[in-house]
Amino acid sequence: MFWRNSIAIILGFGMIASISYAGQETHGGDTVTCRAPRANEANTIAAGDYTLDYLLTYQASTHENAENDIEVVESWEESANRLMQVFRSVGDYFGDAFEDFVTSLENHSDYSQNRIWEQAAFGLTDIKDESFLRLLPSNCMTQDRDGSMKARIRQAVLRTENSSGLVIYQYDRPFLGQFKSAAALQYSFLMVHEFLRDFVQDAEVIKRVNRFVHSKLVSGKNVQGEWSAKMNQAQIVNIFYRMGLIQERGIQECRVMNANSNYNFNVPDEVVRVLVRQ
Repeated sequence: MFWRNSIAIILGFGMIASISYAGQETHGGDTVTCRAPRANEANTIAAGDYTLDYLLTYQASTHENAENDIEVVESWEESANRLMQVFRSVGDYFGDAFEDFVTSLENHSDYSQNRIWEQAAFGLTDIKDESFLRLLPSNCMTQDRDGSMKARIRQAVLRTENSSGLVIYQYDRPFLGQFKSAAALQYSFLMVHEFLRDFVQDAEVIKRVNRFVHSKLVSGKNVQGEWSAKMNQAQIVNIFYRMGLIQERGIQECRVMNANSNYNFNVPDEVVRVLVRQ
């Protein structure tokens, strides 16, 4: 990855993101197809395609943090601009990483870059790497041959990082193109899910951070219709820490190793003191 020669930071559950990492695991970006609800059917959601992260963090309308806490966007480009502000507000480390990810979406042939997207013209197989504790809406389930109920999951993206550090995204080209134009918010959730795999592999951490950065808690539109921050750097870093994206020792090491880095994480001293309780 582009930042590995410049910095090492502990993220997630003690995993060190450094040049020595040689992960070959493949992880999937999953979407779920939900049919139209039947009359009087309970625990449903509107028909459509959703990301698994979105459904597994969905809040019922009776909850004080219901779905109106998610920022509505008209396009992936609008969401990407908003998210760039969010990640950049944390520091250049996350900001540069997200910019690198977004730029890579246009790379389909240059293997000298940090990331490349390979199209799967006929779709992808489901690697069945998903595991979750919450139930999905009933109209997002289908009956299997053995009579059991299973989620209507579609593998949209497969992410593999080889021993050279190249990240390869294989994607369902026909589906993803339609998904991007028809469901901008869901597409954004899917892209952030893939981006966060740079830092942590735990799906529970990823889904919570994913929802958080898409929420109105972080930023919203002002009267001029421009995105405006609602949280400062210290507040966002603290949430990332509490959700498990950043560890205490990672923050300490980050400040030390940033001395010779082009990518500045830029966490204020007062934030470090709060997080490591100094």
